[in-house]
Amino acid sequence: MGIEVITRGWDRGDWIGAFYPADLPEEWRLSYFATAFHGVLVPLALWHRAEPEVLAQWAGDVPEGFGFYLETGSGAPDPRQRRLAEPLGPGLRGWVTQAQGQAPDLPAWRPGGGALLARQAPADLIATPKAALSWLRVLAADAGGQGALAVLTQGPANGVRRWEDLILMAGLA
Repeated sequence: MGIEVITRGWDRGDWIGAFYPADLPEEWRLSYFATAFHGVLVPLALWHRAEPEVLAQWAGDVPEGFGFYLETGSGAPDPRQRRLAEPLGPGLRGWVTQAQGQAPDLPAWRPGGGALLARQAPADLIATPKAALSWLRVLAADAGGQGALAVLTQGPANGVRRWEDLILMAGLA
């Protein structure tokens, strides 16, 4: 299992016109996002207040294999949160604790249990691919072959693509 790069949220205002066509309806953004990326970290405030029908719609709006990682407030998801997430079905890939300040490590869990290493990626590293590759190799080593998430919380969509390309070229996927 390798490294997967995800971004926090798909409805990013700074991506309109740069990634999303300016005339793309807001309700189509997730589907459009899922054509370019493999997964997303859904902010706690977004999924926690959503009705089950909305989560089921999200699951229906993405291709098979797309993954949702849900942000938790602090710590592992409780039974109530697990029930709320059920409409995502097999699209639920994991849970990630909300970032606190600049802490790079984000505790994470797989749906069936078991820890998952998630680390907030320094968005500015992509400007220096050699430094980014070094950071990714450390992440892979720290994950010990169990897979890991590189979470981008800021930056342009093409930055996410560059991280994905770097992971593929380095054989870390």
